[in-house]
Amino acid sequence: MQPQNSGYGAIAASGGTLLIENATCAEDCAFEEYFTGTAPSTCSVTIQGQMHGGTKDTAANTNSTVAASIIGITFTKPYGGFLVTATWTGGDTTTMFNISWTMGLN
Repeated sequence: MQPQNSGYGAIAASGGTLLIENATCAEDCAFEEYFTGTAPSTCSVTIQGQMHGGTKDTAANTNSTVAASIIGITFTKPYGGFLVTATWTGGDTTTMFNISWTMGLN
């Protein structure tokens, strides 16, 4: 069975997090970030490398655009996972942050 190197997740409430497993220890990754429901006024989305024990490095990327975007990140270490944190203001109860990813096989 091949390790999963792509997927999708969602964060339903501002300030929420999502842990993405990096089973292939890829360092080159692409992330699609977008909101569904009523668009928020402002947002901050960070992506941090994280090891299996929970230790995290400083955010490798911070995105503050509410429009859909694709972010390419080359990480400097083969992390076991990536912690995504999304905070926003505005929107309504239907607002949700969505992320999909594809990881290169280094």
